[in-house]
Amino acid sequence: MSAIAGIVSLEGGADRRRLERIHRAQAHRGGDHERLHIEAGLGLAYRGWAGDPSARPSPPPAAWGGFHLVTDARLDNRAELAERLGVEAPSLSDSDLILRAYGRWGPECLDQLEGDFAFALWDGARQLLFCARDPLGVRPFFYRWDGKTFVWASEVKALAADPDYSPSPDEAMVGEFVVGWSSFPDTSATFYRDLRQLPGGHCLTLQSSQLTIRRYWDIEPTNEGRFRRPFEQNAEEFGRLFERAVRQRLARTERAGIMVSGGLDSTSVASLTEHLRRNGAPHPTLHYSSFYTESPGGDERSHVQEFARKYGCRVEFHRTEQFQLLEGIEEAADLKENPLLDLGWSVIRPWGGELRARRCDAILSGFGGDNIFPAPDPSYAASLWKQRGPRAGWRAARQLAEDFGNPRAQVLVAALRLLLPATVKKWGKRLLRRELPPWVRRDFARRSGLLDRLRRSPPRRGFSTLSQELDYHHLNSGRFGLQVSFFDRFGAAHGLEFRHPFLFPPLVRLAVLTPPEQKISGRETKLLLRQAMTGILPEGVRQRRDKGTPDPFLLDWIRQHDGPRWRQLAESLSLGGRYVNREQVRGLVERLLGGDDLALKPAWSLLALELWLRYNFGAGRG
Repeated sequence: MSAIAGIVSLEGGADRRRLERIHRAQAHRGGDHERLHIEAGLGLAYRGWAGDPSARPSPPPAAWGGFHLVTDARLDNRAELAERLGVEAPSLSDSDLILRAYGRWGPECLDQLEGDFAFALWDGARQLLFCARDPLGVRPFFYRWDGKTFVWASEVKALAADPDYSPSPDEAMVGEFVVGWSSFPDTSATFYRDLRQLPGGHCLTLQSSQLTIRRYWDIEPTNEGRFRRPFEQNAEEFGRLFERAVRQRLARTERAGIMVSGGLDSTSVASLTEHLRRNGAPHPTLHYSSFYTESPGGDERSHVQEFARKYGCRVEFHRTEQFQLLEGIEEAADLKENPLLDLGWSVIRPWGGELRARRCDAILSGFGGDNIFPAPDPSYAASLWKQRGPRAGWRAARQLAEDFGNPRAQVLVAALRLLLPATVKKWGKRLLRRELPPWVRRDFARRSGLLDRLRRSPPRRGFSTLSQELDYHHLNSGRFGLQVSFFDRFGAAHGLEFRHPFLFPPLVRLAVLTPPEQKISGRETKLLLRQAMTGILPEGVRQRRDKGTPDPFLLDWIRQHDGPRWRQLAESLSLGGRYVNREQVRGLVERLLGGDDLALKPAWSLLALELWLRYNFGAGRG
C-alpha cells in the first residue's frame, strides 16, 4: 500500500506546485519514502512505507530503457515473471519488473502480472502514457482529464486538493445513492464532478490528445464449457486456487492480522492459513481478532472458539458495547470519499489502530466471499425456470421463500420479472411509476436525468443462466468497486495493506462460470467452498447455514441512546435538502425510532449523505 500521483501536460512543463499539493494530500499513505520526478510536460510522485513491496530494493519512480514508472503494487508471481524475463528477481523491485515486462511485451504485459497493482508508465520515445489497474480493482487509480492536462492520484481527495479544480458533488452518483438500490452501473464514475476512476481490469493510454481506455481482463461466457463438469472437479480446482491465493497473500509480510468473524469466509481464510503453517509453509507472525455483540445475531464466539481449539490459536476477542455511529464521523467522511458508509464501520474502527500498534503491516480478509458466492435470490429460480421449465422454477421459488421467510408470490414475481425482455421491463416501470422512493426530490430527479438512468438495463453478456449474468454484473458494478475501495482507505489510514484471497482473479472466474446448482442447493450456499474446505475448516463452521448480524444490537442502541442525535441531524438537514425531501427524512428517522426496523438503512444512508456533504463541501469543510 502506497501512493502515486502525476501530471502529464500537453502544453509544456508540468506544474510542480500542483503536483506537490496533490502529493501532500496523500501523506498518510506513506512516510518512509517520498520522491518526485519532474521533466518537460511530466511530473511523477510516489510515497510509501519501508515495507512496501514496490519499493524494494529501491522506491519509485523507477526508470529503465527510456521509461519512467510510478506504481502502487504487490506482485505475487515475481519468480515466474523474472524467469520469463531472464532476470534475477531478488535484485529488482516490483516496479523494476513491471518496467521490464512493458519493455518486453508492451501493453500486453498485463497478461503476465499477478497481484494487486495500479501504475502509470511514461514511454518517452513515443510520448505515451500507459496506466493500468489490477483485474478486480483492489489498488485505486483516480484521474481528471480536461483535454490538455491529465492528472492522477491514488485517492479522490488528493485530486480534490488540486488548486486548479473546484470540488462539487457529482449529481448523477448522488441521485443513484439516494434511491438506495442502484448498483452504480458507471464503474468509472466517482461522487466528485469530473473526477473519474480507471475501473479494475482496464488500462488507459494517452498519446497526443487521444485518451483510450480498454478492458484487458474479463470473464467470458465462452469459457463456461470448461466448468460444465462434475461438482467434485470444480471443488477440487477451487480448493487448489484458494490455497494458492492464501499462500501468495501470506508472502512478503512480517506480521499479518486476520479478523475471524466466525462466518464461513473469514474462518476459511484463517483455517487455511493455519493448515498451511502446520504443513511447513513459510508464514508471517499472525494475530487473530474477533468482534462480537451480546445479542442473538451478533455473538459468534462459539464458532471462533471452535477454530481456535482446532488449531491451538489465540484469538483476541473484542466486545462491542456501543454503536456510536455518529462518533468520529468526520474521520469516516474523510476516509470514505463517498457517502456509502457501512453500518458496521464503528465496530471495526478501533481495529486498525490495534493492528498497527501490534506492528502488523498486512491484513488477510474474508471480503469477496459473499461477492463471488451471492446469497440465493430470485435469479436462481429464474435460471431454473429458463433451463428446466416452469415446474423447476416454481419449486426453487417456493424453496427460497420458505428458507428466507419471504412470501412465495413475492419471490415468484421477482423471478418472472427477470425473465422479461428489457423493453417490457422498461415500459412496465414507466406505467407503474414506482421507480423513485418518496424521499427523492422530483425536481432533482428531473434535472439530473435520474429516471432515465434507472430505467436502463445492463446488456446481456450471453451467460447460459440468469444467475451467472447477475453475478457477473454485480462484480462489475460501481457498488462493488466502492466496497473494495473502503478497505484500501481504511488500511491506508492505519498504514495497513488489505489482502483479499477471495479476489484472486482465477478464483473469481471459476466461481462465476460454475453452474449455479453447484454453488447453491436450497438454503445451503457456497457449496464449492464448503467442499474444498472439508477437513480444514472446523466442521461446525463448515455446516453453518445462518449468518451473524449485529443489527438487533445496533437497533436497540440507536433507540435507547442515539435517538436525540439522529433527530437533531434530521431536523438540521441542509446540504442534502437539494436532493431529498426533508420531511420524508424526518419521517424515516421517527419510524426507525418508533420500532420500524426497515427504516434503518434508508435513514442512515440519507443522514450519512448529509454528513459527507457537510464535511467535503460545507463552509467548514476539511
